[in-house]
Amino acid sequence: MSKLNLDDRGVIAGGYDVVAYFKSTAAVEGRSEFEATHAGAKYRFANADNKRAFEAAPEKYAPAFGGFCPFGIVAMGQCAPTNPKTFRIQDGRLLLFFNDLWEGKPFDTSAKWDEDPKQMLVKADAAWPTVGA
Repeated sequence: MSKLNLDDRGVIAGGYDVVAYFKSTAAVEGRSEFEATHAGAKYRFANADNKRAFEAAPEKYAPAFGGFCPFGIVAMGQCAPTNPKTFRIQDGRLLLFFNDLWEGKPFDTSAKWDEDPKQMLVKADAAWPTVGA
């Protein structure tokens, strides 16, 4: 089983609705009353319809790389935290990115990712079996 980016409650994606990412251009917070568990992580959803969609196809909606930043996997060879408001849907996969202060300066890894997203995804996929183990 790969590593998962969970909070202290065992919730992935900061509690944001992973199905909503595929339907909207904005991150949508999930609610505790619409919660499901899959592969060791708790997922929260904005509504019952999104919860049902996830339960019918969890692998379609679960964040890639265990919810860790794919840029961190490539650039640093490690699992880096994410900001669930900074995301991309690439090749049908949910990618969450680090977007916070790094060494005292704002750093949004999605901007670096966007310089060559296809090649970055190839590199992240190649590194994940080792980094995520």
